Amino acid sequence: MAKDLTKFRIKGTETWFPKNRLVLSCLQQFFKDVVVKDYPYLKNTWPDEIQGGAGIIVALEDVSNTRYYFMDSILQAPDGRKYVVCNQWGSGNFERFIDLAVSMGYPIENNRSELKSTGKVEEDSFSSKETQIIQIENPFKEYHSENNADLNLVINIYGRMHQLFECIKDAEEEIDDIENHYDKIYDWTYKIDDDNLMVIELDGEKIFEGTISELALFGRDTYSVYDLEPFQSEYVEPKIKKIVQFAQFKDIDTDEIWVSKKNYLIVVPQGRSSEDRGFELAPDFDTRYSMINYGKYHLKAKVKLKSFSLSDLFFQMDPSMEDLISEPSDGPYYVFSKIFHYEEGELEFEINDDRVMDTDFANGWIYDC
Repeated sequence: MAKDLTKFRIKGTETWFPKNRLVLSCLQQFFKDVVVKDYPYLKNTWPDEIQGGAGIIVALEDVSNTRYYFMDSILQAPDGRKYVVCNQWGSGNFERFIDLAVSMGYPIENNRSELKSTGKVEEDSFSSKETQIIQIENPFKEYHSENNADLNLVINIYGRMHQLFECIKDAEEEIDDIENHYDKIYDWTYKIDDDNLMVIELDGEKIFEGTISELALFGRDTYSVYDLEPFQSEYVEPKIKKIVQFAQFKDIDTDEIWVSKKNYLIVVPQGRSSEDRGFELAPDFDTRYSMINYGKYHLKAKVKLKSFSLSDLFFQMDPSMEDLISEPSDGPYYVFSKIFHYEEGELEFEINDDRVMDTDFANGWIYDC
């Protein structure tokens, strides 16, 4: 049997690993990213059944067979307890581990294409199921239901991101003195970046899988609608005219609408629905503050449709986000906060899973920045 030379790494890191060392690298990164509370917390977060009999991670004192664990790479929690990671990984349990890692915000890629004669990584896989990025070949392709049944559209977004809560307090209250900030929430949104993973499914079939950057919605990857060539406009302008929410949006000018050069997807950089809760409807500035959570999220939106094409979606970003939450010079870069369907309106994201690692507070709301 030919030897499997495939190596893996967490997307964005430099070192390629075999299967078992990839698992170790994920756990090492996890110990850097979060405050490890206790043993039950680790077992709940990295459940034994993913690996099988030996478990993913065990307390050092519980090890009965040292051959099954990386004894040279002991992990220590803040409470002083020490842990080791299992080194027994085959194709079956490794696939389960990759699915878990992706859901926790550790997208995984492999080097299979590097082993080909081109010497260039052309494949960017987020799981071990040997699936390539699913490109958008035709964003205007129409999917129709049969016998008037509903199509089930599901959009999943994974990875590290910020969740921004706009909160209200009494004018004389100090932010640091508030015990439960969740009782103060007035509205919320997300900062979704170009390195987040998106999976779009229609009736269980993936029609797109890749990082947000593949949608080409950011900066130099977009045209102003004024810069479109006539043949491009004939595709895009009918879609813009069909977006019923534009009649409700405040403060949107045509030159503030941008279009992906790659996929003709539409970006609305600012503006909000006239029915939204705007800051002018809230108490004055002294009563407004923001809570900003950062961590690993899995967001999911679902909607039932009779027909669908990817160009039915448009994306809303808020330029004030960059002022409130600073970005590193080399990214990841903020792309959007909300997704709309031109008929159904805003797609409501539910948090399927989250692990908050950091919380900050700021006076005022995003509009005040």
